[in-house]
Amino acid sequence: MTIQGRVITAIFEDFNQDLANKIQTLQPVLFEELPLSLEDLFEANLKEKMPR
Repeated sequence: MTIQGRVITAIFEDFNQDLANKIQTLQPVLFEELPLSLEDLFEANLKEKMPR
């Protein structure tokens, strides 16, 4: 998960309708499901493992 200002980007392994409903209860201004490329997944996994 990354946070940039008021934007939160999260990648879920098992995204389902129950999780979507829970996110909607938080009343986000914008909530989008976007397709991921292999490069996106690689970068997300790499960022998780990098020390800060």
